[in-house]
Amino acid sequence: MAQRLRLNFTQPRDPFTARPPTSAGAALGHVGHQRALSDPGLRVGVAPNVDTLYSVAWLDLDLGDHELRTPSYGGRY
Repeated sequence: MAQRLRLNFTQPRDPFTARPPTSAGAALGHVGHQRALSDPGLRVGVAPNVDTLYSVAWLDLDLGDHELRTPSYGGRY
């Protein structure tokens, strides 16, 4: 199931293709951000919350660790 999810999110045949705003998919090694709430048309292999925006990254760790840097969230998280 995880392999199917990765393929659906990263789309290896065309990794930088435009995605619908309801998808958090992105190319392998990139962070994808969902821009609109999910609806019944989203078919990535799971049933996401319909009131949550997601960010997803699939990382290839074969060559070692990755460091993810994010902007400051202030006191939010």
